[in-house]
Amino acid sequence: MSVEKLPGNDAAVLAVGVIVDAGRQSPYVVDLLEYLVASEAFAAPIVFPVTAGAQPDQVLALSSLTRWVRRIEFGQMLGKQPAVTRRIAIDDIDGLDIVPLAGEWSADGATLDVFGENLEAIIERRLDILVHLASGRPGAGLASAADLATLAIYHGSDCAGADVSLGFMEVLEDAPASCFVIARANPFRVLQAGNIMTAKSWALNQAMLMGKSITFMRHVLERIANDRALLEVDTDAEDALPATLPSTGSLALARYMANVLMPVVLRKFRTRLFGRRDREWVVAVSDHRRPGGSLDDYREIPNPDGRFLADPFLCSRDGRHIVFVEDYCYRDNRGRISAVELGEEGAKVLGVIIDEPWHLSFPFVFEYKGRLYMIPEANESGAIRLYVCDEFPLHWRFEKTLMADVAAADTMVFERDGTWFLLTNICSAGLGDFNSELHIFHADDPLTTDWHPIGAGNPVILDSSRARNGGWFIDDGQLFRINQIHAKNHYGRAFGFNRVDELSRKRYRETRIGEVWPCDSRGFDSTHHFNADGARAVIDFCRLDRARK
Repeated sequence: MSVEKLPGNDAAVLAVGVIVDAGRQSPYVVDLLEYLVASEAFAAPIVFPVTAGAQPDQVLALSSLTRWVRRIEFGQMLGKQPAVTRRIAIDDIDGLDIVPLAGEWSADGATLDVFGENLEAIIERRLDILVHLASGRPGAGLASAADLATLAIYHGSDCAGADVSLGFMEVLEDAPASCFVIARANPFRVLQAGNIMTAKSWALNQAMLMGKSITFMRHVLERIANDRALLEVDTDAEDALPATLPSTGSLALARYMANVLMPVVLRKFRTRLFGRRDREWVVAVSDHRRPGGSLDDYREIPNPDGRFLADPFLCSRDGRHIVFVEDYCYRDNRGRISAVELGEEGAKVLGVIIDEPWHLSFPFVFEYKGRLYMIPEANESGAIRLYVCDEFPLHWRFEKTLMADVAAADTMVFERDGTWFLLTNICSAGLGDFNSELHIFHADDPLTTDWHPIGAGNPVILDSSRARNGGWFIDDGQLFRINQIHAKNHYGRAFGFNRVDELSRKRYRETRIGEVWPCDSRGFDSTHHFNADGARAVIDFCRLDRARK
């Protein structure tokens, strides 16, 4: 990572302007503007709403079918995720200086720019930083209008980031991830790169991409203000941009209706006729220590009636071999934590050991000073909660909250050289996306509430194919982290295993060693968790479309 220090007084506030499309704004844009207004590191922001008319040759943008599709999808989102469909007038935000501009599109509709008196209206304000949040990529004028840098978000969608098609082609082409890059526009320098799991619909994918990328634009601005520097990631080449997915205009929209919307309608029709069907996770055990070999070697633990088991963790104590699992009940759509005992005659479900009003899963267990502790995933509680075992394996009680006011998933803790590290999945944008970001904190004691981000800053990974925890194992003294791999709208498609090369207060590094995909003969389509204790290994699978019991 290279560093370019900003000139001038480190104590001086930064003058910042924001380019937006004319009209009402998404909540994510409004959140960024309100942050700039409230921050002491920036002067009151100047907002430049740009009116530029329709982009040339954008059949997709102008089509009445497009408006119809978007109306349907936003209507579906309105009940479940109303925040992402809201649009807010920036006139209602106190502390903004609003300067309307007229802009022009390039011939290919990919670049937005301003000229003449409109460009001069920006330059004369002597901005340190100009943030481009409008449709399209900034043209040469906008890219050079600020004294220090113009920052822009680049997406992999058709129209090179145009708002109307943002997130469309990734859904149509079944791309597993939808990417974004935050970069200095001129000269081009990458400041942040990441991706999210591609969502099931264009509207939802667009909302998730906007929310995530604008949130990280705020993080970039915070780093610039705190460090008085532009921190560039390892690559500064143009090929760091997300791949632009090709569009065929109205033909692409027709394919979208046939391949994305129509299957949704057919599934709803089938559900009305034959009832709802559910995917079913299964836990299995094998006598080896690490991923690899045939998945057919695993012995399945039968699911209790009306429930399924997932997220297994092994724990041997007092001569007993226990698998702690998520125990999901179809009746109330909620998980508990249960214990399963492994014996010579097979596996026996002992029963529920932790039950809360919210969903529980991922029962990570660890030992500290002779006592056994558990951190189950409980993001609906808004905290990372610690439980202690009073009598192994069935009697547990809540001990304390390790982190409050945080929605976090799949937390694990490890000790390295006298320091404890907490690895967890948090969505910085507050969108409930726990698949894209790995956050790491350190402390001197695993029972403390005083956890600090490692020096490299969080998230240490911003990649839906690598971030989400899926277990762990140790082989010949070497720690390996399991991560989930996702496909388009397909949580937990497979998992990767990674050698942890460095876990310190300063940084985290890992190397991908391999991947495991569900390719056995028992009708499984997903596997997303692995754990081993040196004598045996446990894994989970998901069956295709099993009927609810």
